[in-house]
Amino acid sequence: MNNETIYDVFISYEHESKMIADKICANLEKNTIRCWYAPRDVIGDYASSIVSAINKSKIFIVILSSNSSRSPHVLNEIEIAYKLILDGKIQIIPFKVDNEEMSQAMEYYVKRLHWIDAVSLSIDEAISELLQK
Repeated sequence: MNNETIYDVFISYEHESKMIADKICANLEKNTIRCWYAPRDVIGDYASSIVSAINKSKIFIVILSSNSSRSPHVLNEIEIAYKLILDGKIQIIPFKVDNEEMSQAMEYYVKRLHWIDAVSLSIDEAISELLQK
């Protein structure tokens, strides 16, 4: 993809949630929603590629788990997206996959956002809700 590509969705996750990220991406792309997620879409420098993709996305999905809420990489990504949400340039959608307590840092970014609850719903039902949103 070239540098001018605009993405519908950036998917942020930590490695233990990769199977969920893969499933979300496959379902969204099956419905013609363009997704960016690492490592599949990284071009060149890893960090620069991520920052560029977040800046070119309309929606930022964070797969929210106790592990991701403590991941320095996921926290870096959501901080970048959060700065954009304040300017109305991106929407953040947390996709919650466990009932564990999240870190205070993650809570700061997502506490007041509407979450997709993949704990009380099946993963397929939660992805369906995500598609509706």
